[in-house]
Amino acid sequence: MKRKKKRALKYIVAAIAAKRRTKKVKRNWTKPWLTRRADLGVCQTLLKELSNEDSDSFRNFLRVSPQQFAYLLDMVKDSIKKSSTNMRTCITAEERLSLTLRYLATGESYRSLSYSFRIAPSTVCSIIPEVCDALYQALKDTYLKCSIDFAIGYYSLDTIAYLLALVGLDEALVGIDCEVLDAEKNFDIAG
Repeated sequence: MKRKKKRALKYIVAAIAAKRRTKKVKRNWTKPWLTRRADLGVCQTLLKELSNEDSDSFRNFLRVSPQQFAYLLDMVKDSIKKSSTNMRTCITAEERLSLTLRYLATGESYRSLSYSFRIAPSTVCSIIPEVCDALYQALKDTYLKCSIDFAIGYYSLDTIAYLLALVGLDEALVGIDCEVLDAEKNFDIAG
């Protein structure tokens, strides 16, 4: 009986030792083709070529000239840049902006953009809204003004009052003279 137990124990120990010797299959943190972004991505290949050799095609690809791209990059670089870590190199501000401009220019799917820019689709999903927000914040005061005077000139006052009531704003907060509204049509936005 002792012999059988010893033999069984030897088999168990040998099985455990064999299991430890087998190498575990390492899973990749990123797909190998994504790691070659620095060499083969759109920013490093096509955009550099187009910027240097054919600015009309650059403009066709991103819908901005190389000079406009540089201007936009200067405006948003600080808010969209990330820092590299020991685990990975960051996606540069230039890559982030060009990815977003390409999306805005074409409406191409995130998956398709991820293949051409060599950026994971989940990362593309976070980059585009982030850069759009940075572009809006940088450009809103200079290029994206829409005053209430323009709206009053374009729409009738009762339409404006109705729209403000729909979103729960009072005319006084926006700067519309309520007496003018009452004099025009005696329009009650409350109800």
